[in-house]
Amino acid sequence: MAGSLVHRLPGFFGACPDTQPWARRSTCGPASSCVGGRSAAEFGANADLVPGEASTRQGASSACFASRQLAWSNGSSRWQARTGGTARGEAAEPPCAVRERCRSTDRHANSGGTGRGAGVRRLFPVTRLPLLVLLATIAGCSTGGDRAGSPVAYVTDVAAGAAADERSSPRLAVAAAADLRLALEALRPAIESHCATAMTTTYGSSGQLARQISSGAPFALFLSADTSYVAEVARSGRAAPASAAVYGRGRLAVVTRAGVPLPSSLEDLSDARYRTIAIANPDHAPYGRAALEALRSAGILDRVEGRLVRGENVRQAVEYVDNGSADAGLVALSLVIDRDADRYLMVDDVLHGPITQAGVVIRSTGAERTARCALQYLLSETGQRALAAYGFATTGE
Repeated sequence: MAGSLVHRLPGFFGACPDTQPWARRSTCGPASSCVGGRSAAEFGANADLVPGEASTRQGASSACFASRQLAWSNGSSRWQARTGGTARGEAAEPPCAVRERCRSTDRHANSGGTGRGAGVRRLFPVTRLPLLVLLATIAGCSTGGDRAGSPVAYVTDVAAGAAADERSSPRLAVAAAADLRLALEALRPAIESHCATAMTTTYGSSGQLARQISSGAPFALFLSADTSYVAEVARSGRAAPASAAVYGRGRLAVVTRAGVPLPSSLEDLSDARYRTIAIANPDHAPYGRAALEALRSAGILDRVEGRLVRGENVRQAVEYVDNGSADAGLVALSLVIDRDADRYLMVDDVLHGPITQAGVVIRSTGAERTARCALQYLLSETGQRALAAYGFATTGE
């Protein structure tokens, strides 16, 4: 196999991957507040799949879209793109469905209420799944089969694994974990120059992105916040050979809204002053699972679980804190490290399992070599320094 083999990780047995992309439809008016949506598993098979974050493209010499939303229509093989924004790549108010901040048209009953924290869903509601959907999900998961998967081989030289029929492209569609937003946007000009391409990046939760890719979404590169979702894509048959690589490890941090003091330790989140605590959805967001593990290890999960609210991805959890919908948040360090040091509290890694982040090239896209180039850049000394500056532990640590 081309490239040097580093290690192998077992396949993921966790939540059963959906056989169809499940998600929500969302609409919002110009003045509507932005709230969390229901989890993918709570929706029927006829919902439109909408990424959790804006897709942005910023080229050095071309006009930029503030956002490019890709929507998957179940029952067809057609992806639809909607664009909007300004040439600078940022709109004063993003289009309605571009961001997870939009209000779901079918809000969960527990999303109601008034006062601070209204509009964000509690983490432990009693779900009302239709019986047939629930039984189908259980039956699908119980079959096992290739869900156990074979181990994924991770390499350090992604470029060397290119097959003869792989091609380069002046455009590169990237699906990236939400925690990469600041770091990847900072690296974008260098990657585009090095790989002679223009990147279009969609940010969201790793689990949702993996399911979209497995269902045929037209991305050429997947940058996950968890190796299990790389394994999921590999099991779907969409991963290019010898193209998976670990590019770093994420870190957790605690932040608080304006006017609420930062806790001196994670255990202090049990204090009554923190009435709502935002985390990413643990059903499909690695940082959400790590947050629950950390709270459990700190011995306070049973005391704070009733206060937990979840965003569809870790960036939305940060937004809940920033807009005052949550008093505190347990989020990705990479999304808050640009703030003053007294604005966040790093969480000890020993309190949760490693957030090992990996990428993989998608086969048969016509941009495989370009995707390998971009992923290899993240593994380079320059790329690793940039990731470290945003709080990621690098592959050499």
